[in-house]
Amino acid sequence: MALAIESAIIKLQGDNMHWFIFFGLAIPIFFILVYLFYKFTAYKLENDNMEIESLSELVSDNPVGLSESELNKLKEKQKLAQKQLKEVIDKVPVEMVNGRFVARPDKLINESRNGESFDN
Repeated sequence: MALAIESAIIKLQGDNMHWFIFFGLAIPIFFILVYLFYKFTAYKLENDNMEIESLSELVSDNPVGLSESELNKLKEKQKLAQKQLKEVIDKVPVEMVNGRFVARPDKLINESRNGESFDN
């Protein structure tokens, strides 16, 4: 009787040993995937807070061949336009819902009724 129990335990251990190998391989793969997910989320959070770049920053300084005074006027105009765009975007009321910014038009209407004007 003891021999039968002992042989059954040995057989049971032999059948289940492949699960330890599988588990031993699965754990490092899991941690590698967690590390990659961490890196991806850090990259996404960093890039979600980017500023809007003007066209002049993306291309060369004078691709059309403008004179220097015309080029400086154009640069000032673009800077002013970027500043105005940033001001308008900052005035739009938003609220964080489930990790996303959602516009709140009801607050926009209430603020405009209180005397604040969004037109310049």
